[in-house]
Amino acid sequence: ADAASLSMAESQLKAFADEHAKCSLTWRPGIVPRVPPGLETAWLGASGRQRERLDRFFAKLLRGERVTLYFLGESVTRGSGADHTCLTCPPRPGVAPPAVDVHRWIDRRVVGGFDDSCAPPAEQDSYKRCSRTEGVNDCPANTTVCFPRNSWRCLMIHWLENAFPGQIEFRISAKPLLFMASCFARSLANIDLIVHEYAVNGGGRMLCLQERILRAALLGAKQPAVLMLLWMPKHYRPPPPVTIMVQVQDGLRSLGLHYGLPTLSMIEAFKGQCAANETWCYTRDLSLGGKGFLHADMYHPNRDGHAYFAAHIIELLERTLTEAIAGRAAETDLSQPLLSSLPKPLHELNRGLDNSAEGGKNLCLGVDEMESLADVNRGWNQVTEVTKAGVKRLPALQTDVAASTIEWTLDVRGVIWLIVTYMQSYAGFAAADVQCVSGCSCALHAHQASADVDGVSAEDAGMLSADGHNIINATHPKSRTSEPQWRILDLSGQTANCKVRITTRSEGKFKLMLLSLIRVGNVAEGSTSTRDAQQALMCFGVHDSEGSRGHGMIKTGERLRWDNFGLDETYDYTKDH
Repeated sequence: ADAASLSMAESQLKAFADEHAKCSLTWRPGIVPRVPPGLETAWLGASGRQRERLDRFFAKLLRGERVTLYFLGESVTRGSGADHTCLTCPPRPGVAPPAVDVHRWIDRRVVGGFDDSCAPPAEQDSYKRCSRTEGVNDCPANTTVCFPRNSWRCLMIHWLENAFPGQIEFRISAKPLLFMASCFARSLANIDLIVHEYAVNGGGRMLCLQERILRAALLGAKQPAVLMLLWMPKHYRPPPPVTIMVQVQDGLRSLGLHYGLPTLSMIEAFKGQCAANETWCYTRDLSLGGKGFLHADMYHPNRDGHAYFAAHIIELLERTLTEAIAGRAAETDLSQPLLSSLPKPLHELNRGLDNSAEGGKNLCLGVDEMESLADVNRGWNQVTEVTKAGVKRLPALQTDVAASTIEWTLDVRGVIWLIVTYMQSYAGFAAADVQCVSGCSCALHAHQASADVDGVSAEDAGMLSADGHNIINATHPKSRTSEPQWRILDLSGQTANCKVRITTRSEGKFKLMLLSLIRVGNVAEGSTSTRDAQQALMCFGVHDSEGSRGHGMIKTGERLRWDNFGLDETYDYTKDH
């Protein structure tokens, strides 16, 4: 039976090679070009063992198996700066074709394209599933089209769907890292490829949380492949001076190299197009006006920038798949694990964490756990709201009335922070009081910027945090959107039976999303050493500037110390440790 299965796999592989290798893999969706020879060096660590997981990903596809991709990022991953117009759809009668003037770096007439005969028939092209031209939308109701169509993420999906019809599924997460880090491993049960793009917004400074996410990914049950993507904001400049953006890019590159991840550095992609004495030529292409740029603003790619980004991503995928075909990928034994351990973490806070902190049990109470583990629940119910467009919101434990109470008994030995994640909005949301009533004490961190988190009405309403009462006001009048937010509470007197109570203090909606316990050191051994915690604070997105704020982070007017900061420099941490 094994021999017959292998023979069938080899036949499928040969058929795929005959039909695809010389043609379909060279195709590019939308306005994505092929990367000119000699400019593939934007990928760091994309060969040999560093690419072994991606080889296995394609081995599964070549065997006809379905795969699931997980896109992890924020605004660039969501598609900011891109649009949904079908740029290569034939125009409808009486409708002008969309304008497709493009930047010279992605102009196929200059950098090279593909043989038109390699393009899939329009009815099989997921990019052309409906035309959606300017002013006209012929997309039938419930038509599945990746949105926005011209974002780098959707262009990557279109290429994979063309090569492997019916085998590609994907998910996207655009949550702040603090919101998801503790629970990330739970999302990985059926994930084959994680695409990590966080170099611009929503957590670039939180490098140790980035590392925690990556470690959870690499230790996932299916040992998924991980790609690190580093888009380059327009205002990036090489040092000197060393700016925050330089630190973000350098920090993420270091993580990619430390864990052997194929890492796409768009800094290298941009540099490769410029003359030696004009490293940042992309900022000076003024002759074409707005069309001369690859950025929609200071941070995000525009439509052409998304195509340029996608070109480098698809180049690696095509190169890997071509080599997989030549290397008899059907014979790859996917049952053999790739690793038994990870290298020691780069960031200090992650070195004293036990296996739970890699995303396991007891440190993360999601909505299901908050509901099922509650000792007392008066007025809180699990709710998944649906927008007018039919899109499901994130689930939450929700109440709409004042004096609703919920309590849990938590093991907080070794835990230094309790993080309460909730939904914040601009109007109509309630305030809640968080108390540690026995077995521990908790207080909102002294340096947290309340105006950034609570909204300006908390003091006016007379709801102040004092004497064990920690007020969270989920209404922020200056906010333009509703989004997950969090409050950090310092814990002291930690025991195995800490009773935490949350009670709403006003009328309106309050939506609990997550309780996270941030543990440092070994639970059994307790306090092991005293160490400067500035590095740990930076892990959680702290800004050194006294006046700067962001995502409800802590300001560092002074350095914080604690006695639970345990390190073990000699140990390689595995799934079991």
